[in-house]
Amino acid sequence: MNFAVLLTIVKFTGWVCTTCRESCKARFHNLETSHAKSAEEIASLSASLAGLQRDMHQLDDKLNNLFTTNTTNFQASAVEKSSYGTVDPTVISVTVHNTLQDMHRCQRNVIVSGFPEVDDVDDKITSRSFVKTI
Repeated sequence: MNFAVLLTIVKFTGWVCTTCRESCKARFHNLETSHAKSAEEIASLSASLAGLQRDMHQLDDKLNNLFTTNTTNFQASAVEKSSYGTVDPTVISVTVHNTLQDMHRCQRNVIVSGFPEVDDVDDKITSRSFVKTI
């Protein structure tokens, strides 16, 4: 075969040697294999995600049932107690108010450590003198 004629048209038609074609076929085969593995992994992940979503919905339903049951039981016991006069709404209100007030007061507490203990001086006097020096 006369390659001189082919060399004149190779810039228009292109030329791929046998080694290059085999290399491209091998690369394409590797690409197909990788694609198949990726598709299998995606299918596995999709199945796992579906299972997790199902489990999440079941837990959500259990939590809702538990909350509904506890709320109903609490309301029923409150009605029973209030019908006997053992629960006074004002007592509950005062208790809640005192609890919140105590929590707010505790948030403002300051803890000071490192004062030496002095037997003849009260701790209040020592702390006041410390605060005055600051």
